Amino acid sequence: MTSLGAVVWASSRSIIDIDATVLLQAALFVLSFLVLRGLVFKPLLRVVDERRRQTQGLRDEAKHLEADAEARLKKLNRVVAATKAETATERERLRLESKQQEHEVLQAAKDEAARVAEAARRTVAAKRAEAEREAEAEARGLATAIAGRLAGRPL
Repeated sequence: MTSLGAVVWASSRSIIDIDATVLLQAALFVLSFLVLRGLVFKPLLRVVDERRRQTQGLRDEAKHLEADAEARLKKLNRVVAATKAETATERERLRLESKQQEHEVLQAAKDEAARVAEAARRTVAAKRAEAEREAEAEARGLATAIAGRLAGRPL
Protein backbone atom coordinates (compact mmCIF):
# COMPACT_ATOMS: atom_id res chain seq x y z
CA MET A 1 0.00 0.00 0.00
CA THR A 2 2.87 2.27 0.12
CA SER A 3 2.62 2.94 -3.49
CA LEU A 4 -1.06 3.83 -3.13
CA GLY A 5 -0.25 6.17 -0.32
CA ALA A 6 2.42 7.84 -2.40
CA VAL A 7 -0.06 8.41 -5.20
CA VAL A 8 -2.60 9.92 -2.81
CA TRP A 9 0.06 12.13 -1.21
CA ALA A 10 1.33 13.25 -4.66
CA SER A 11 -2.15 14.02 -5.94
CA SER A 12 -2.92 16.13 -2.92
CA ARG A 13 -0.01 18.43 -3.68
CA SER A 14 -0.33 21.30 -6.19
CA ILE A 15 1.39 21.02 -9.54
CA ILE A 16 2.50 24.66 -9.49
CA ASP A 17 4.28 26.04 -6.48
CA ILE A 18 3.87 29.76 -5.97
CA ASP A 19 7.07 31.17 -4.61
CA ALA A 20 9.72 33.77 -5.47
CA THR A 21 10.33 32.21 -8.90
CA VAL A 22 6.88 33.39 -10.02
CA LEU A 23 8.01 36.97 -9.62
CA LEU A 24 11.21 36.20 -11.51
CA GLN A 25 9.21 34.55 -14.28
CA ALA A 26 6.82 37.52 -14.44
CA ALA A 27 9.75 39.93 -14.66
CA LEU A 28 11.35 37.86 -17.43
CA PHE A 29 7.99 37.75 -19.26
CA VAL A 30 7.60 41.55 -19.05
CA LEU A 31 11.23 42.07 -20.11
CA SER A 32 10.82 39.63 -23.03
CA PHE A 33 7.57 41.35 -24.00
CA LEU A 34 9.20 44.80 -24.00
CA VAL A 35 12.18 43.59 -26.03
CA LEU A 36 9.99 41.70 -28.51
CA ARG A 37 7.62 44.64 -28.74
CA GLY A 38 10.43 46.93 -29.80
CA LEU A 39 12.18 44.44 -32.07
CA VAL A 40 9.31 42.42 -33.55
CA PHE A 41 5.80 43.58 -32.76
CA LYS A 42 6.10 47.30 -33.59
CA PRO A 43 7.95 46.74 -36.91
CA LEU A 44 5.52 43.97 -37.77
CA LEU A 45 2.53 46.20 -36.98
CA ARG A 46 4.11 49.00 -39.04
CA VAL A 47 4.50 46.62 -41.98
CA VAL A 48 0.92 45.40 -41.56
CA ASP A 49 -0.40 48.97 -41.30
CA GLU A 50 1.63 50.08 -44.33
CA ARG A 51 0.38 47.12 -46.28
CA ARG A 52 -3.20 47.83 -45.23
CA ARG A 53 -2.77 51.50 -46.20
CA GLN A 54 -1.34 50.55 -49.62
CA THR A 55 -4.07 47.98 -50.15
CA GLN A 56 -6.73 50.52 -49.24
CA GLY A 57 -5.09 53.05 -51.56
CA LEU A 58 -5.11 50.50 -54.38
CA ARG A 59 -8.75 49.68 -53.65
CA ASP A 60 -9.64 53.36 -53.73
CA GLU A 61 -7.72 53.78 -56.98
CA ALA A 62 -9.46 50.71 -58.43
CA LYS A 63 -12.85 52.15 -57.46
CA HIS A 64 -11.90 55.47 -59.06
CA LEU A 65 -10.71 53.71 -62.24
CA GLU A 66 -13.87 51.61 -62.32
CA ALA A 67 -16.04 54.71 -61.97
CA ASP A 68 -14.00 56.42 -64.70
CA ALA A 69 -14.35 53.40 -66.98
CA GLU A 70 -18.08 53.30 -66.31
CA ALA A 71 -18.41 56.99 -67.18
CA ARG A 72 -16.42 56.45 -70.37
CA LEU A 73 -18.57 53.46 -71.27
CA LYS A 74 -21.73 55.51 -70.78
CA LYS A 75 -20.28 58.30 -72.93
CA LEU A 76 -19.27 55.76 -75.58
CA ASN A 77 -22.76 54.25 -75.52
CA ARG A 78 -24.26 57.73 -75.99
CA VAL A 79 -21.91 58.38 -78.92
CA VAL A 80 -22.78 55.00 -80.45
CA ALA A 81 -26.50 55.69 -80.03
CA ALA A 82 -26.12 59.14 -81.60
CA THR A 83 -24.10 57.65 -84.47
CA LYS A 84 -26.75 54.98 -85.01
CA ALA A 85 -29.44 57.65 -85.09
CA GLU A 86 -27.40 59.73 -87.56
CA THR A 87 -26.77 56.72 -89.80
CA ALA A 88 -30.45 55.78 -89.69
CA THR A 89 -31.38 59.33 -90.67
CA GLU A 90 -28.75 59.38 -93.42
CA ARG A 91 -29.84 55.94 -94.64
CA GLU A 92 -33.47 57.13 -94.81
CA ARG A 93 -32.41 60.31 -96.63
CA LEU A 94 -30.40 58.29 -99.14
CA ARG A 95 -33.28 55.85 -99.60
CA LEU A 96 -35.69 58.70 -100.32
CA GLU A 97 -33.16 60.37 -102.60
CA SER A 98 -32.58 57.15 -104.54
CA LYS A 99 -36.33 56.59 -104.77
CA GLN A 100 -36.68 60.13 -106.18
CA GLN A 101 -33.85 59.49 -108.65
CA GLU A 102 -35.46 56.19 -109.61
CA HIS A 103 -38.74 57.99 -110.22
CA GLU A 104 -36.97 60.64 -112.31
CA VAL A 105 -35.10 58.03 -114.34
CA LEU A 106 -38.28 56.04 -114.91
CA GLN A 107 -40.17 59.17 -115.90
CA ALA A 108 -37.39 60.18 -118.30
CA ALA A 109 -37.42 56.66 -119.78
CA LYS A 110 -41.20 56.79 -120.14
CA ASP A 111 -40.99 60.21 -121.78
CA GLU A 112 -38.26 58.99 -124.13
CA ALA A 113 -40.26 55.87 -124.92
CA ALA A 114 -43.32 58.03 -125.60
CA ARG A 115 -41.27 60.30 -127.92
CA VAL A 116 -39.83 57.32 -129.75
CA ALA A 117 -43.28 55.72 -130.04
CA GLU A 118 -44.77 58.99 -131.29
CA ALA A 119 -41.96 59.41 -133.82
CA ALA A 120 -42.49 55.80 -134.93
CA ARG A 121 -46.26 56.42 -135.26
CA ARG A 122 -45.62 59.52 -137.33
CA THR A 123 -43.13 57.67 -139.50
CA VAL A 124 -45.53 54.76 -139.91
CA ALA A 125 -48.41 57.16 -140.65
CA ALA A 126 -46.30 59.04 -143.21
CA LYS A 127 -45.19 55.80 -144.88
CA ARG A 128 -48.75 54.52 -144.81
CA ALA A 129 -50.03 57.71 -146.41
CA GLU A 130 -47.27 57.49 -149.00
CA ALA A 131 -48.03 53.80 -149.58
CA GLU A 132 -51.75 54.64 -149.91
CA ARG A 133 -50.94 57.38 -152.48
CA GLU A 134 -48.69 55.04 -154.39
CA ALA A 135 -51.30 52.28 -154.19
CA GLU A 136 -54.01 54.70 -155.33
CA ALA A 137 -51.84 55.96 -158.18
CA GLU A 138 -51.03 52.41 -159.18
CA ALA A 139 -54.70 51.42 -158.85
CA ARG A 140 -55.67 54.32 -161.19
CA GLY A 141 -52.98 53.28 -163.62
CA LEU A 142 -54.20 49.67 -163.54
CA ALA A 143 -57.81 50.75 -163.77
CA THR A 144 -57.00 52.86 -166.79
CA ALA A 145 -55.08 50.01 -168.40
CA ILE A 146 -57.86 47.53 -167.68
CA ALA A 147 -60.50 49.94 -168.94
CA GLY A 148 -58.40 50.60 -172.08
CA ARG A 149 -58.12 46.89 -172.77
CA LEU A 150 -61.78 46.38 -172.22
CA ALA A 151 -62.62 49.25 -174.47
CA GLY A 152 -60.05 48.07 -176.92
CA ARG A 153 -58.29 51.34 -177.10
CA PRO A 154 -55.87 53.15 -174.84
CA LEU A 155 -57.40 55.64 -172.50
